[in-house]
Amino acid sequence: MGKIKINGKEFEFKDGETIYEVAKRNGIFIPTYCYHKNLRIVASCRICIVELKSPKSQILTSCATLCKDGMEILTDSEKVLEERKNIMQFLLLNHPPECPVCDQGGKCLLQDYTYIYGNTFSEFKYEKEYKKYDIGPFLRFYPELCILCERCYRFWKEELNEDEIVCFGRGYKKYVGPAQNKEILMGFSNYLIDICPVGAFLDNTLSKFSVREWDLEEIETCCHFCSLFCEIKAYRRKKSRTKAILGGKKSLPYKIYDVKYKNDDGIICDRGKFGKDFILSEKILKKAKIKNKWVEINEEEIISFLKEKIKKYAPESIGILLSARMGNEEIDLLKEFFVNEIGIKNFLLIPGFFDSSFNLMKSDFKIEDVEEKTFILNVGYDFFYSHPVIGFEILRRLRKLKGEILPAHFYEYPFKEKLPFLFSISYQEGKVKREANKFLLTNFKNSFNILKILFSKIYKEYGVKKEIEDDFLNSWEFLRKIENLNKQKEFEEIINRIKKSKKLIVIYQDFIPFEIQKLLYSFKYINFPVKILILRYSPNTEYFLQKKFPLLNIYDFKNKIERGIIKLVIFIYTNPFFDIPYEGFSNLIFDKCETIIFDTFEGKHTEISEFVIPLKSFYEKDDFVMDNLGRIKKIKKVIESNRIDLKEIILKLKGGNFEEIYFEEKIEIDLDKDFEEIYIYPSLYKFGYEVKFSESLKKVF
Repeated sequence: MGKIKINGKEFEFKDGETIYEVAKRNGIFIPTYCYHKNLRIVASCRICIVELKSPKSQILTSCATLCKDGMEILTDSEKVLEERKNIMQFLLLNHPPECPVCDQGGKCLLQDYTYIYGNTFSEFKYEKEYKKYDIGPFLRFYPELCILCERCYRFWKEELNEDEIVCFGRGYKKYVGPAQNKEILMGFSNYLIDICPVGAFLDNTLSKFSVREWDLEEIETCCHFCSLFCEIKAYRRKKSRTKAILGGKKSLPYKIYDVKYKNDDGIICDRGKFGKDFILSEKILKKAKIKNKWVEINEEEIISFLKEKIKKYAPESIGILLSARMGNEEIDLLKEFFVNEIGIKNFLLIPGFFDSSFNLMKSDFKIEDVEEKTFILNVGYDFFYSHPVIGFEILRRLRKLKGEILPAHFYEYPFKEKLPFLFSISYQEGKVKREANKFLLTNFKNSFNILKILFSKIYKEYGVKKEIEDDFLNSWEFLRKIENLNKQKEFEEIINRIKKSKKLIVIYQDFIPFEIQKLLYSFKYINFPVKILILRYSPNTEYFLQKKFPLLNIYDFKNKIERGIIKLVIFIYTNPFFDIPYEGFSNLIFDKCETIIFDTFEGKHTEISEFVIPLKSFYEKDDFVMDNLGRIKKIKKVIESNRIDLKEIILKLKGGNFEEIYFEEKIEIDLDKDFEEIYIYPSLYKFGYEVKFSESLKKVF
């Protein structure tokens, strides 16, 4: 602690704070390019220079200079302003003077600082050197705009631990580009757009010169591509601007032009950023289908036909196959109408492994649980690709705790054996393989046998609570043969690592076989600190499971169809040919049963069903959702649509009125009091809705 003077005013500083951080905290402006609070300091751009007046006059970079008691700093002295003008001259040496036709115009730091500090004419007469590189399907890269702040390079190396982006050359010949023509596809390429201060990286899914920032308005909503429900700002064209250009360039009032994290310090994955155009897909439903005929959407006709169909069958003859890709209000109404009012008890939640016992399985993991002496057991698919943001946070925190996040210019990471320790039993290769301390590539059957051995060793070491021990042994008969199992020497090193740790974190996905899930969740009952992280297939699965629907697993559902008990199947927000991982199951439904489809996208299921209702997507409606921390968040309508709102359909089937229900109050009443904080990162569209993505997105997801 101490005090410094900035421009004659005295401020306190904390130990380890730089001059720039103190100035920013107190509202004093200092320009920066290379500085970013989430990256290591390199002080390469030099634009943040200040003058140290006392004890000795000198020019310093404010972002890299730690505060010392008694310092006197000037941020805008004549000497500083002259130096900044010289720096701007060098930064503009190869930069084209094309601000009026640059997509970054109006939101570019180089443009702003040139106006403040730059000269009208350049003193250099060199011919400008332009370079161009292809840098992946989602990004347009303009090297001639690059000012070599190295933010992109440092983010890629320090935060992602990848090497697709490299700095080449030195001095005047230095430039940033892809290494060996590699494409930038690591799931966070969109962040290069937001982190670049000058627009060298731009969104390749938008046509050049398509829209200016001042023509857009922002809507605060949530990203719905996973159940983390990141809070985002979605940008659409202003309605006043849309009217003004109707007579000229064709306007797309239903297009989302950009998506950003709600706060400047947050990050979203490429799925959230570039998946915004799913609403423009040719496969999105624009008409209803009644008695095998595609017709214009007529709500009254749809309601009449639905009532006729549902009354035709007894409750036990109706099955509902659905995903949790819906809002809390929709889930509440489904429960109230189909379960409480009609009495339907045949629900199948994709991907089909769920039954009513899953209502008891809850996550209690928080990112802060990843501490220095932590052992992480990951079982399933690569969570960095299936759930990128939680994967990014976990792996980044692991490297930070091990001391492996070094400046981008250091390439060796010699700390592989330190705690925290990540052991991954995986069904696919990927980034987790490269980051894990130990990695085992296997299949479902072998992984279950391996986990039984590992679990038995941990059980023998720590045991379980006495009051549940008998039930526990009845559930897992193999523990009674523990003497034979523990003669094997496998995983002795793993057990020793767990003994050295203070906490065990178990991570798995809810779309791996049920027996494996049940065994992994049983770690929670060991006499050892254990946290569980269940990565969900569909968004809002947590809220859905809280509602305690009468769920069947896929085998029981299939058995009822084969026996002729279920005669009508209603699909809600799901395509069984994509979402159900069993061949022949979907064909069985359409061969044996009548079907009704509620969905947003067409597919094989809509082609062969005689009745299809086009539903609104998350971007087209208002609702609530529950995120992985158990918090209720608001989904706001971003674009207009003539598709059907599921809530309104159910209310009209009930004969109710939408305005009479107060959902916010209802949600608070329905929340379980004992619901703990959770932190899951769900929904794997790679194995689900391909139709929601463009061709380029399919290559990645």
